[in-house]
Amino acid sequence: MRVAFLTYSFSMHINIKAKYFSKSNDKVYFFAMHPRQRTKDLDAPLEYRNNMVVTQLIHDDMDWEQIIKNTWKMFGTIRKNKVQIVHIIDMAFAIYGIFLSLLGVNVILENNGSDVILASNDSKLRKRYELAYKLCKGVVQDSYVAQQAGIKLGAPSINNEIIELGIDTSVFNPDVEKGVFKKKYNIPKDAKVIFSPRTLRPLCNIGEIIDTIKPVLEQYPNTYYVFCSQIRNITYENRIKQEGLNNHVIYLGYIDNEKEMPYIYRDSDIVISIPNSDSSPRSVYEAMACGSNVIVSDLPWIGDKFTNNKELYIVKLHDEEELLNRIMNILSGRTKINAEIAFNRIKQILDYRISEKKLRKIYAKIIRRKNDKRLF
Repeated sequence: MRVAFLTYSFSMHINIKAKYFSKSNDKVYFFAMHPRQRTKDLDAPLEYRNNMVVTQLIHDDMDWEQIIKNTWKMFGTIRKNKVQIVHIIDMAFAIYGIFLSLLGVNVILENNGSDVILASNDSKLRKRYELAYKLCKGVVQDSYVAQQAGIKLGAPSINNEIIELGIDTSVFNPDVEKGVFKKKYNIPKDAKVIFSPRTLRPLCNIGEIIDTIKPVLEQYPNTYYVFCSQIRNITYENRIKQEGLNNHVIYLGYIDNEKEMPYIYRDSDIVISIPNSDSSPRSVYEAMACGSNVIVSDLPWIGDKFTNNKELYIVKLHDEEELLNRIMNILSGRTKINAEIAFNRIKQILDYRISEKKLRKIYAKIIRRKNDKRLF
């Protein structure tokens, strides 16, 4: 099967998509969209794309000349290599779905969560979404919440599937070696680590996490907060600096999701993910699989997947007192997640091989349907 994925060049999770298609007759292409304002680190993610053929493209949502150039370049690659499916991840790239569909390409659109849950009310944007949905061959997303949000924006209810982005439990598990991350970043062996894998932006309530730093350091001075985000936020950085917390905060740039991230989870006493909205947070699943004490906000995506105080900890959204109390209880050792139970639950419902089978089935159905039409 010949498949092309289209999404942000710095996507941390694109490698798992490529892993779905690693059979001898599979070939994976990646149209890596890079924001124009970040051209200085244009090639940063490329070293992590060894299992796919990468075409790096500059994308600016307002530059129609560039969008047309990108479309023709991608179409040339698609036609030359007989790519059977183009899977577009995130409706921010819906415009390419429209153009490629009109050129006869089999396009799958993937609602990426917040792109539809928090979609703008701008009428032009919504018309673009609606047209892209109408022309595509199918829609996928990782949760019921995202599916319903997409349908409200015009996504069809048929050929519309929920496929969670599974994880490779041979990579993320409680047996990952401890101490590797601490050693690399010169963190003392006996130090406590609190990790936020979410982007540094208000949606992820990073300010609320920063609010916990001072009171935590008062009781546990040998604690380090680690933030992982490809995008810097000067407001947060200035606040941390002004409050004299710099020596206890580490900023990570681009991190290889499978070669580096497991070691961060294993060395983290706590992993915090408390955004205002979420769909199906893979970083949470990865951390759980590695045995971390994970704290999340009480959002609909959780449903009946996990049990509070058993596989992870759930706090009320924006309840900073509850968040701080939970952190203190974990650091004191009064409460701790059972790593084996958490790992087994993740493996049971979120192993990537489950997602691979579902996605292959959808692709095959679309390709077969197109081939059947050619017979008449």
